Order: sequence, then structure tokens, then C-alpha cells
Amino acid sequence: MKPAVLDRVCKGILDALRAKIATSATEQIHHEQYLNVYRWLDGKDKEIANGFNDLKRSNAYYRLAYWVRSRWLTLQEFNGLSEDTKAKVLLLADIDQYTPPGI
Repeated sequence: MKPAVLDRVCKGILDALRAKIATSATEQIHHEQYLNVYRWLDGKDKEIANGFNDLKRSNAYYRLAYWVRSRWLTLQEFNGLSEDTKAKVLLLADIDQYTPPGI
């Protein structure tokens, strides 16, 4: 599941970056535009690190909870988890039910 989720998250970030650049204020000097993009991308890099770095069995529930809070899973991926895993992940994410992106 990790490669598909990581690829989808990166695609979303790249799409958002393209839109951010296309709609950036033309009155900003280029260096300001660059700094804005850099800061935004740095924040996104931290989100990816929080969700994917050090992924191992001992912290899998926590990573899945982060993915759920971030709405990175499709409904099909979430429903593919066992009932026990879904319950633990929702508890850790502090939400009652999963709402995938686009809903």
C-alpha cells in the first residue's frame, strides 16, 4: 500500500505546486515567489516525512492514523484493512469514521 499512497500524495503536492506557481501574485518579486514556494514545499516535505519515514511494524498503526488524518487513503484502501486495524487507526486518529479525499 505504501508505494501507491506515497505516489498519490506526491502527485497531489506537485499538482498543488503547479497551481500555486500559476496563480502566484505577479506583483511579487521572483525571490519572494521562490521563498513562498520553498516554505510551502518544506512544510509538505515534513508532512511526507511524518507519514512515511521509519515505517515499520512497531509504528504501523500510528503511520496509518496519520494517513487517515491526512486523508491520504482511498476508501477502497481503508476498507481493505481488517476491522480491528480500522478501529485502532480511527481511535489513534481521534475520528469516528474515515472520509476519503473528494467527499
